[in-house]
Amino acid sequence: MGNRAEAHFIAPLRHTLAHDPEPLVRGHAAWALGRLALAHAHEADAIRGALEAARLDADAFVRDEATRAGEARA
Repeated sequence: MGNRAEAHFIAPLRHTLAHDPEPLVRGHAAWALGRLALAHAHEADAIRGALEAARLDADAFVRDEATRAGEARA
């Protein structure tokens, strides 16, 4: 999804990042959202909010991916 960078992937990725029980899946969703943020500036607020929330995730991998994704789009 991140490599395809299609805007309709933003909502499902935000949902996955917030709700999937698997840290690996949440981390990859954060990465993909970072890629989408670069391609879809008009969605930056929604993506930024999801990534900021993910920085509080219980899993270190998810926190790291969310931080990197946020830095990449800055």
